[in-house]
Amino acid sequence: MSLGAFQATINETKILKHMGLQVLEASRGRCKLRMPLEGNDNHFSTMHAGVMYTLAETTGGVLFFATFDVHKYFPLVTEMKIQYRRAATSAVTVEVVMEEAEIQRLETLVAESGKAAYSWTTRLLDEQGQVVAVSTNQYQMRAHGSFKVKPPSKL
Repeated sequence: MSLGAFQATINETKILKHMGLQVLEASRGRCKLRMPLEGNDNHFSTMHAGVMYTLAETTGGVLFFATFDVHKYFPLVTEMKIQYRRAATSAVTVEVVMEEAEIQRLETLVAESGKAAYSWTTRLLDEQGQVVAVSTNQYQMRAHGSFKVKPPSKL
């Protein structure tokens, strides 16, 4: 899927389109997203905490769609924790990488049991490269039919 197609998919979620979330990279085992400060600031003129949380959480969907067959599998976020380290006074980016061995492990587990748990830690960076937040994201990968969710129709 092209970056344009990923961006179009993100924009189908109205709140993400409203926030201006940008897909900078989306390929097998890798995604990088950007959230602008403009329109996402709080009463202190820094990025709203909920916007940073949304940015960190959205990595789960983008990386999953770039990596796995979404007609066979789907992701569920099961838990997420975020630590805010400093005020974000600029746009914020986040990048996630999943190694090929982990991709293969998940596909094997899902083939055997219908689901597999996985997690990662993200670092949200401001435009100066400073860490503004760190999140720990926990997910489950499920096979379609193991849970009542329909595969996406537009992919």
